Amino acid sequence: MQPEDTRRIEDWALNPTVVDDSKGSRSGRQSEPERWGIADEQLPERLGRFRIVGMLGQGGMGRVLEAHDDTLDRRVAVKQLHQDAGPGHRQRMLREAQALARLSHPNVIQVYDAAEQDGRLFIAMELVDGQTLWDWHKTPRPWPECVRVYEEAARGLAAAHAEGIVHRDFKPANCIIDDRGRVKVLDFGLARGVDDMDEAEPSVEERVRTLGVAIDPVTVVEPGLTRVDGDLASPVAVVPRGDEDDARDGEAPPDSADASPSPARSDDAVGGRAIVDHSGALSLRLTQTGAMLGTPAYMAPEQAAGRPPDARSDQFSLCVALFEAIYGERPYAGSPGFALLADEGAGLEFPRVRAGLPGVPGWLRKVLARGLSADKVDRFPTMVALLEAIERGHRRRRRVGLAVAAAGVLAAAGLWMAGAREAAPCEGLRDAGLPGWGASQRTAVREALGSEGGERGEALWTATERGLDEYARAWSDVRARACEATHVERVASPELLELRSACLDARALRVQATVEQLSSADSQVAAHAAQAVRSLPPVEPCLDAERLRGVPPLPPALADDASEIL
Repeated sequence: MQPEDTRRIEDWALNPTVVDDSKGSRSGRQSEPERWGIADEQLPERLGRFRIVGMLGQGGMGRVLEAHDDTLDRRVAVKQLHQDAGPGHRQRMLREAQALARLSHPNVIQVYDAAEQDGRLFIAMELVDGQTLWDWHKTPRPWPECVRVYEEAARGLAAAHAEGIVHRDFKPANCIIDDRGRVKVLDFGLARGVDDMDEAEPSVEERVRTLGVAIDPVTVVEPGLTRVDGDLASPVAVVPRGDEDDARDGEAPPDSADASPSPARSDDAVGGRAIVDHSGALSLRLTQTGAMLGTPAYMAPEQAAGRPPDARSDQFSLCVALFEAIYGERPYAGSPGFALLADEGAGLEFPRVRAGLPGVPGWLRKVLARGLSADKVDRFPTMVALLEAIERGHRRRRRVGLAVAAAGVLAAAGLWMAGAREAAPCEGLRDAGLPGWGASQRTAVREALGSEGGERGEALWTATERGLDEYARAWSDVRARACEATHVERVASPELLELRSACLDARALRVQATVEQLSSADSQVAAHAAQAVRSLPPVEPCLDAERLRGVPPLPPALADDASEIL
């Protein structure tokens, strides 16, 4: 993409033009309720078995009602299409119902029913009392709390990915945190199955070029949004000029929750006059007749470029949101997908956390940097792998915390002993396991080898599992012995421990690569799975001091990878 194209895209996103082709202004245009035929519409008494209690909200596509399920005696939310909604909206709501019906997870909103009444589609789903993460972001919070919340969102996305579903529009406004602190992922209206991802979509650049050259964009304001001094007080949806009626059949303006300016620069009231956040326009949901894209502020570069998104695209979006929650601003100057599309070599800068909050540890910065990689092949292979990297960071933090706490108790009691002090770094190493061979990897390899079927598949799995388990035990034992030689027995220098750790890191990387290959093994690879495990380099040589002093260190790139998986 040329620099001038990037500037045009950013200029357009920051300053969407307001055009009415027939009148030259918005004066005289119908209000949104009038456009959708709902100005005087009364709430139904019932939708199916659900007794309607009241209105929760409405947007361009439909409305959300509060209802009571008399059969099961529970409160529910019911999404219902507007009377004049076109087939595109119906398709989106059906897609959401179908996606949610395949999922049953505590971090994903639960769907109960989908039906039609009086020719209008509705879906009944779990009603959650809480706030969106977009609203939750507005209060600065310490990084451990941000990580905990987004870990839950990641688990919900991981559950969707396990069912072959890619969200494609993950953002803080599409998550809700309830009064107990539990997070649920919402709005699977753009979700698609992995099998449907082969066909690429037009890129954001192509769409913006179309809007900017062939036609002027028209801004359509949701009900309840206001203008201040000619500017929009909130981001809006965009449809092509002259095609508004057609666009209704493709994709309507998003619900107000879809508009998500950065919380670091949220609108403030000053003397009754709103200060408009122009950067919030980067959160526009870009639409064109019959097509939906997602939200550029959280969109991965490959999705912005029109390439098929996959689970790693959701991972990128989640890392943008987590970065934003921690630092109060988005990475790469506010619109990561655009920035990386223009410059894949752009460097990720970590700003200082807000005053009064604890600093962010290096392991978490590495997790974020990997999840925000421009090329999806450089990100974590799965959302589960990202979660495991975070859990390793938590374990490291807990170990350090326990060691510090224990040291404080002993010092206060006058019982400080060098042996106890030095043993702490080595505690639990034998039980920590081998990075890259956890529960999720075990399941993936078993499924891949089991596809061979029958006794052959079971035999392949049994031999492979036994070999990797034995290797993991040996690796953990050598790791503990190396640590104890330096910190407990004091027979090895810290420099030798670094060499031994680098040797073990290299073997852990080999295991990770082998396991990833076995997780997607075809028949030919599966047949040699046990042999591949037996060919892993032995770990005992990592204790050989003379040998290690003659081995060059890991290249920097591999050393960074090793520090992330350990």
